[in-house]
Amino acid sequence: MGQGTHSSVHKTWRDNRWLIGLSVVIAGIAVAMAQNKVSPVMNMIITQFHTSASVAGWISSSFSLIAVLLSMTAANLADSIGIRKVGIFALIITVVGGLLGMFSTNIWFMLLTRVIEGTGVGIIAVIGPVLITQWFNSKNGLSIIMAIWTSWMTISQVIIFFTASPITSSFSWQGMWGLAIAFLIVGFVAFLLFVHQPQEIVEEHENRKDNRSTARKVLDSINIKTQFKAIKAAGKSSAFIGIAAFFFALCSFTFVSWIQSVWVQNVPGLSRGQINTMLSSMYFLEIFFTILAGVVLDKIKSENGKKIFGMSCAVLYGIIGLAAFNFIHTAALAWAIIIIFPIFDGSIPTTIYSLAPMSVKKAPLSANAIGIMNIGLNAGTFFAAPLAGSIMNMGSSMVGVMFIVSAILVALAFGFVTLYEGK
Repeated sequence: MGQGTHSSVHKTWRDNRWLIGLSVVIAGIAVAMAQNKVSPVMNMIITQFHTSASVAGWISSSFSLIAVLLSMTAANLADSIGIRKVGIFALIITVVGGLLGMFSTNIWFMLLTRVIEGTGVGIIAVIGPVLITQWFNSKNGLSIIMAIWTSWMTISQVIIFFTASPITSSFSWQGMWGLAIAFLIVGFVAFLLFVHQPQEIVEEHENRKDNRSTARKVLDSINIKTQFKAIKAAGKSSAFIGIAAFFFALCSFTFVSWIQSVWVQNVPGLSRGQINTMLSSMYFLEIFFTILAGVVLDKIKSENGKKIFGMSCAVLYGIIGLAAFNFIHTAALAWAIIIIFPIFDGSIPTTIYSLAPMSVKKAPLSANAIGIMNIGLNAGTFFAAPLAGSIMNMGSSMVGVMFIVSAILVALAFGFVTLYEGK
């Protein structure tokens, strides 16, 4: 049976795919709040725990490393244990990690709690899109709901930005942990009440002859051989989706990590505070551009058309990134970048998320493809700041060159993807 189909005879309001899809998105935003709550309070954490910026940086970057390690494990667990059970576990463990983190008395205990939280976030990052593909396909709104899902991190960043100042002034850094926990409780309730799989998928899972215990299934899912087998089963097209995801994340997080430093030096009259405000406005705009990209992709019915859209966005993205690092010397030009950049910074991940489940020959392998995609996204995120930082030593212009080269590699990777849905 194809992806995103649901043929159960006795449909109820609980089988409304948009209710299910949006509930998955709410859960995703909740765990993204857990991941991103650190950014506005990093200086508070450094001061309170008397630690260095490099050590404190692991409080944030550890999430990306954990997500890389968990991507295929999450896909295997969802397949062997059941995606709903795994999702509920992920949300619970993220809440537990957050509660423990609020009572941290040293940086190392906080890092441990972040590992616990990161486990939940890493799992949701994989199973969220998989659940969506079980209810949607390219003919009934997959690109639109994937665009909304793609905004999960951006939406959480906007919420955190607008609430950080009043909350931390009253409750210090612990207030951001409390805010994230409140969102997680809402996400957990939405997931528990509304999220489930189509009945035919549930029945197929129940009819499997698998006598392994739950513990054995978990151990098998963690097994390296099992993970490589899952990657191989997904096929070459999924590998190219992973490559596109890696180089996109390299571009995106290079921009957000280093553009402030470049513009402070190159654009007279812009302070770090003003640039931060500009970047916050940019990410607010990106939410709308991301959803708009999903609408556009939904209107493009041919597989090649979707690929060409992604390739075109990637090339333009590279040109804009090169300009941002090399040719911006006035505030007006900087604002132009702030307005144009999010169009493509939102369109490319929407394309990646939309094409990933279509890059496999059989619907059950979509979890493998999404796992590979998440490996690429998180590996790119993890390496972006240090790699670009090393290149910065040769001059900001070289970072611009790295940006456009990476973006062209995104376009080339899209070109090598074969899409199977609808054939």
